[in-house]
Amino acid sequence: LQVRVLNASGTDAVDPFEYDATATTPEKKVIALPTGTYTVQASSAGFDGKTSGYDKPYYVGSTEATVTKNNEVAAKVVCTLANVKVTVNFDASFKEAFTSATATVKSLEEGKADQLAFTMGGTQSVGYFPVTDLVANIAVKNKSGQSHNQDNEIKDVQARDHYIFNYSVAESGTGSFQISVDAATRTYTYDFTVPTKASLAVSA
Repeated sequence: LQVRVLNASGTDAVDPFEYDATATTPEKKVIALPTGTYTVQASSAGFDGKTSGYDKPYYVGSTEATVTKNNEVAAKVVCTLANVKVTVNFDASFKEAFTSATATVKSLEEGKADQLAFTMGGTQSVGYFPVTDLVANIAVKNKSGQSHNQDNEIKDVQARDHYIFNYSVAESGTGSFQISVDAATRTYTYDFTVPTKASLAVSA
């Protein structure tokens, strides 16, 4: 993590420094400062809030600390996930019905996030995105060689949300989806069903 100590005017009171959050024994750094109120910020090194990546979570946090003369004050910063987690799963029926499938997730508004592709049978299933509304496109090819794709929009996205996309085969000729929400952890599970016939396009 990179740590910044900001004074009341919002400028660095000391040079930013790195903190090892994985250390078994918490690191202690003592800084001498003039009396006053400061903001201590911590964030994952390299975090810019704009990039997407596989297995690339970013964390941020801040707290205020008031320094008085001849006293030591401890600043405890709690960092939470600053971006959005997406997990893509293809169930057994999907793998049986289609020869290939790729789920591409990107920002609903062009240019707000890098797109990430999740391929059936691939090694990547988890991605992290900036806080922006998303669209998940699934492109498939069935065993008859027909191609089909459908879009599903995800709106009102917030930091620390976890979206789980479960893809399965539609029992009939239409595609649909169901959403279940765990409000305690803000985990949203989307069960997408995709038709095996290419004649019907579904946009949800």
